[in-house]
Amino acid sequence: MTMKFNYIKAFLPLLSLMMLYACDKIEEPYARDTTPGVSKGRKVLLEEYTGHKCPNCPEASLLAHEIAHDYPEVILISIHAGNFAVPNPSGLFSSDFRTTVGDELNAYFKVGAYPSATVNRSGFQGNVTLASSVWEQAVASFQDFDPVARLQLSGTYDTLSRQLDVTVKTDVIENILSPLQLVVYLTEDSIIRAQNNNNPEVGPTPYITNYVHRHVLRASFNGTFGATLTTGPVGFGTSISRNFSMVLDTAWNAGNCSYVAFIADQTTQEVLQAEQARVILP
Repeated sequence: MTMKFNYIKAFLPLLSLMMLYACDKIEEPYARDTTPGVSKGRKVLLEEYTGHKCPNCPEASLLAHEIAHDYPEVILISIHAGNFAVPNPSGLFSSDFRTTVGDELNAYFKVGAYPSATVNRSGFQGNVTLASSVWEQAVASFQDFDPVARLQLSGTYDTLSRQLDVTVKTDVIENILSPLQLVVYLTEDSIIRAQNNNNPEVGPTPYITNYVHRHVLRASFNGTFGATLTTGPVGFGTSISRNFSMVLDTAWNAGNCSYVAFIADQTTQEVLQAEQARVILP
């Protein structure tokens, strides 16, 4: 795998700082508006399939973050699934980051090697599930695509009940012929747990004890493949709002959580637009 290791080395001190600020520092219950997310250009969803016992995955994860740095329109989700994600009964690798959603996506996209990723769940060079060597090329292939819709995300989080209420507004700006799915996931960032690693330029080998797991898929608001947004063609100027709620697990750090919404072609599953927003303002 070819990587820009100068970027990686510059990124490592940031990982240490993230570990220091991984705790939710909110001390009293209150409700507040979350950061609204508004997509303007065409966003690109990169879903990385990984596992905390996958020795090649830390290098690929840094590559994904390098791509997101170079292409600000990229939204990352890290899906722990497959054999490398199975936790040990005890010890460093006893954490379980698997989800029903992740397992179903892993099976649907026939992920057989880790790390792998989908980019907008779209085919590239004849494949939908991609090796890390072509992730950047796949992302770059969407640079000239105009957006067909804009997504606006807003929400309210109550720290006492831990309930997150989310509104996703879809504004159609190009005629769309295919019926659409709307999918809304929850992710958590900056989870400090062990990670296998075989690249000494990324961190200690054979494992990193205090590895920072980023953009980890935690749950879906509306199922693995979401719910129907439109049943047929939809024209320019159409605006559709949907509301969702979730009570966050007490094990999740709300201050590090985000919600990611995207619309997809109901027939092909290709992601046509995506956006994300933080649960709590920094």
